[in-house]
Amino acid sequence: MLLFLITTFSSCVAQQISDIQTVMPIKIPDTVYFAGERIPLEDEDVKERLDRELISIIYGHASTMLLLKRSGRWRKPLEDSLTKYGVHKDFFYLAIAESALDPLIKSNRDALGTWQFLEGTGKQFGLIINDNIDERQDPLKSCVAATKYFHQAYKKFESWASVAASYNRGMAGLEKAMDNQGTRNYYDLFLNSETSRYVLRIAALKMVLENPKKYGYCIEEYEYYNTFEFDEITITENIESVPKWAKKQGMTYKEFRLYNPAIAINDNKYNFIVPKGGYVFRVKKKK
Repeated sequence: MLLFLITTFSSCVAQQISDIQTVMPIKIPDTVYFAGERIPLEDEDVKERLDRELISIIYGHASTMLLLKRSGRWRKPLEDSLTKYGVHKDFFYLAIAESALDPLIKSNRDALGTWQFLEGTGKQFGLIINDNIDERQDPLKSCVAATKYFHQAYKKFESWASVAASYNRGMAGLEKAMDNQGTRNYYDLFLNSETSRYVLRIAALKMVLENPKKYGYCIEEYEYYNTFEFDEITITENIESVPKWAKKQGMTYKEFRLYNPAIAINDNKYNFIVPKGGYVFRVKKKK
């Protein structure tokens, strides 16, 4: 009887263990780059910070899968815009770190949109922000504003890692930390937790989203959200009703706002964007 109980207990334990998800540590590559700059992984602190971000992203299954799907919609237009204005395409992952590619998201500090601009900073870098239009919610126009910030910050810091860090902490805040600590190297700075993690999180996002299957995400090309494609049109006449105007173009008002999230009320002589070819979010067929 005792032997039977021991055998039964052992088989139950074995079954419970088999039902538990296997969780493995993450192997850190020997070399990782952000915006063409090598991350100094020989520094154990830097390596541990990258490890932390990778673990958080890889085992945050629902949010990471959503990021992968959204990246299909926004990667090409945002990377094209970054490249056009002379910024490394890796800054696409900064947008992901900022907003998870949600153009309408608002922080508790009132930063808004894909690139999370505060109102004053947005206006400083050329965005229209008024009662009718808030271009912080336009992923492409706010991307252009972000590139202006990146170039200004690069003239000051001469390092893309520091440029990214300053986007989180502010140029003045990062420069003050550099002056106080006697180093211009972001990776050698002792910073607040958020900024200390920030560049390594961007690098970890790049690693996972560029090679998802390596990290256990079995997503096929057709499962990404459709690439954002559009035509730009200039409206010069007064539009009394945007919903009625959108309907004449073959769109619902909801579809219009999905393509033009910055526009609350019509403003004359403003460029709208409409779905390329007249179709909204075309469905890709499984190959």
